[in-house]
Amino acid sequence: MTSILGYEPKIQRLLDANWIQFKKFAETKEPLDMEKWAQYFAYDVVSELALGRAIGMVKAGNDVNDYMMSVLGNFWFASNLGHLPGQRKWLNNPVSQFLIQHFGSDSMKGTYKFRKFVGKAVGDRYYSKTKPDVPDMLQHFIEAKDRDGSPQPFGDVIKESANVRIVHSRYR
Repeated sequence: MTSILGYEPKIQRLLDANWIQFKKFAETKEPLDMEKWAQYFAYDVVSELALGRAIGMVKAGNDVNDYMMSVLGNFWFASNLGHLPGQRKWLNNPVSQFLIQHFGSDSMKGTYKFRKFVGKAVGDRYYSKTKPDVPDMLQHFIEAKDRDGSPQPFGDVIKESANVRIVHSRYR
């Protein structure tokens, strides 16, 4: 419960930013698409709590780097390739990533951009000598120990951090 209460100021900052955006809509009398804005807010909250930094969708007022669209692309791949053994290795190998970046759809490219975002967020924290005042999920992943007491490898922390986004999006 203490961890959850520690997250309140982070969520409140995002709520405040959201209300500032809503106020702009009210002043201009422009229609507001609440479905999109609820998603922007949810992605920012989840990334803030999981990685210690919001993606920035509320501030930008759009799907930053096509992350939301990439979730739908991931669902397509998962539903069509999920029955194949080793499908993740096939999709994540350097040749496939090159082809996706040069010939893939925007949703496929969004997945690559998101992986870069997660990799940078995790790397900045994993190799930092400082810790956040209020530990977030990323800090808990970093500080987790294996059964033998050894620290989590960098790659495992990235995988856990990226899974937070996938689990959240699955229930949209």
